[in-house]
Amino acid sequence: MTTSNADYRFILKELPDGDTSSVWALECYPESKQLPFISDTGCMYIKLKPSVTEDDAKQLGEILNKCCDSFVVID
Repeated sequence: MTTSNADYRFILKELPDGDTSSVWALECYPESKQLPFISDTGCMYIKLKPSVTEDDAKQLGEILNKCCDSFVVID
């Protein structure tokens, strides 16, 4: 088994969702290294449900930035 981990901070973004709408998302911005399955120019997002407000999305990002240590992927 191979284990990869990467530390991220979360940045609030607005992503397109369909032809005319958008949703809030948290971009997983790498602090020191990216997960190996994401290319150098790629991005990873936590896409939130359409019902999530901007304020709720900001709070979630703040909580994750405070409490989340890293993403761990085990192959």
